[in-house]
Amino acid sequence: MSFCLPAGRRSSWTTNYEPKMKLIAGLGNPGKKYVNTRHNIGFRVTDKLVYKYNAGFKKKLFKKAKEANLEISGERILILQPTTYVNLSGSCIWHFYKRLKLDLKDLLIICDDINLPIGKIRIRSSGSAGGHNGLASIISWLGTEEFPRLRIGIKTGEPIEEFSEYVLSEFSKSQQQIIEQVIENAILACESWIKDGVEVTMNRYN
Repeated sequence: MSFCLPAGRRSSWTTNYEPKMKLIAGLGNPGKKYVNTRHNIGFRVTDKLVYKYNAGFKKKLFKKAKEANLEISGERILILQPTTYVNLSGSCIWHFYKRLKLDLKDLLIICDDINLPIGKIRIRSSGSAGGHNGLASIISWLGTEEFPRLRIGIKTGEPIEEFSEYVLSEFSKSQQQIIEQVIENAILACESWIKDGVEVTMNRYN
């Protein structure tokens, strides 16, 4: 499968980061009105992960991202939240991928999945966007589908008339309880991915 890569790839960004680290990026929309929406589950997982390790995010305006540096299982981890909207995530992810000189296997994207039942997570080492505009943007910018992703189910029994409205709606109180548990499971999956890799993590959590 071939992709058309967006123009404007050359960048004057500079960074003090050292190579040989892992990057976990949670997808979501910036702004208070989106905090508890279904589309922001990637932000919620990375928020909890950073909190668990007693770290904090720093906002990097010119990089269009919030970032936090952690050490987990002896590995240096950069946690990233693009501050673009979800469907424009690719540019931010691509810049960090290039500047950190990452291997694709050391990049993990966390996002919602409208096709997966609420309470479920699914880890894959590669794959299509599956209708997710954020993943589609990342695939387009990286020029490949060959990177790990952790997808979190947001599908409920209620009918979906308009997908865009559905992903930007909030969970009900009863659904919030399920989401809190699945966030904890997603954090464990992230830690497993860091320590043992994607194949082991898929066997444990899918």
